[in-house]
This record gives sequence, C-alpha cells and structure tokens, in this order.
Amino acid sequence: MSTPGIGDTAGAASAAAVPRRRRERSRGPLDWLALLPVLALAGFMAWEARRFHQADLALLEARWLVGAWASGERPMSPAAWLRAYDATQRAIDIHPDDAHLRIQMGALYRMAADLPRQPPAQRQIFLRLAAGQYRQAVAVRPVDGWAWGSLAELLQVTEPGSVQAWHAWRQAERHAPLEDPVRLSLLRAAFAGWSAAPPDVKQWVNAVYASARPAVQQEIDDTALAWGAPQWRGVDLAGGAAAPDPAVERWLAAVQAAVEKGLPIPPPPMGPP
Repeated sequence: MSTPGIGDTAGAASAAAVPRRRRERSRGPLDWLALLPVLALAGFMAWEARRFHQADLALLEARWLVGAWASGERPMSPAAWLRAYDATQRAIDIHPDDAHLRIQMGALYRMAADLPRQPPAQRQIFLRLAAGQYRQAVAVRPVDGWAWGSLAELLQVTEPGSVQAWHAWRQAERHAPLEDPVRLSLLRAAFAGWSAAPPDVKQWVNAVYASARPAVQQEIDDTALAWGAPQWRGVDLAGGAAAPDPAVERWLAAVQAAVEKGLPIPPPPMGPP
C-alpha cells in the first residue's frame, strides 16, 4: 500500500476547501430578504433628507422677501409676491405636512389681500385662502399660538362672530397669550367682533388694558379704532359724543387694583360695551 505524498494531501485539502469557499460566497434568497428592511430604511432617510433640502432651497428667497416686507425694508410688488408664492408652493409640493410652510403661505395670501387697489371681492378670496392655510398649520401644530391668533383674525373678517372664530381666539389665548404678536392678534380679533364678543373675551381685553402702561393703552385704543370698536370702553374714540359707561369705568378701576395687589380679576359688568 502506498502512502499519500505531500502533494496528494495538499490537493485533497484544496479540493475540499473549494466547495466551502463557494458556500461562503453564495447567498440564498433568505439572506437577501433580510437586507430589504435595511435598504428600505436607508432609502427612506435619503428621500426625507432630499425633501428637506429641496424645501429649504425653494423657500430661501421667499423667506427673505416676506421678512423684508414685514419689516418695511422694501415695498412689496406683485411680481416679487408671485416669485415668493411660487417658491413657497414648490416647497409645499415637496413637504405638504410642514406647518411652517403653511404659515408662510398664509402670510403671503394675507399680503396679497393688502395689495394696493385690490378689489374687495378679490381681497376676500385671498383672506379665505389665508385662513385655509392657517387651518392646515394648526392641524399639524395645534399648540402654535401664533398660527391660532392669525386664524382668529382672519375668521373675524371672513366669518365674523362664528363659533370657529372664537374657538381660534381661545386657542391662541391658551397657548401664547403673552407673546406680542399673538396678543396683537387677540386684540384685533376681539375688536373685530366686539359687539357680539363672549364675556371671557371682553374680560381678557379689559384686563390687558387695565394692567397696561398708558402708552400701551393708547396702542390698544388705536387697535380698537382700526378694527371697528371705537366705543369699546364707552368712550367714542372716533371723537363722537358717547359718554363713558360708569359701570365699565368702575370695573376697570377694580381690575387695576386687583392687578396691583395680585388678587383675582373681578368679572366684567354684563351688557355693553
């Protein structure tokens, strides 16, 4: 019997290793299926990153324009408004569930309503479109007091005195009553519907007025005059002959005293204003 040589032994080992290496290199269907969740997650993350990037690029000019218009840095022209609108709409098409984009579009519609020589019917259309955008914004971000305040303003113009308008007002007051832009929206919306405003709305406005500095009180009166409530304190701010309501004057004094002493604010008198 012959003894295998070194060459024969090495050849046998090499031959046995070939199938093993082939088995190691080959993957079955189950192996590929196990990779699918990883590939799907990676694809989703890349898609989301691309959407965010494109949305930011599309909004870049629009954000700058709206900021410049709001600050008075430059006047708004119809052509510039259209560029900002197109950029914002492209961003919404990419990411329709972004509340900030909806707020941006709502602001653009409001600015369109205020363009010079805007026909009243067209202005109402733009205001309704703006309200629709803010509705979508608060549906995504229900704690956004600024969006609720803007919606309350718009609804008092497009749906004056409606349940939805006062609901938006209360949501804004609930979430961000002390922020200056929100407080201004609350005052505007309240004065726009002052004749039929609920008692809690009037109580809030009167409390804000009573606790404000004289300069701020003048600003509140100016807001009331601009938003259709010139007699909200029983004094005709437009210069008429309306006399102060003694009950309201006494209540304002009581509110002032309560604020200074840290006591609960007394309820307002019933009835007008």
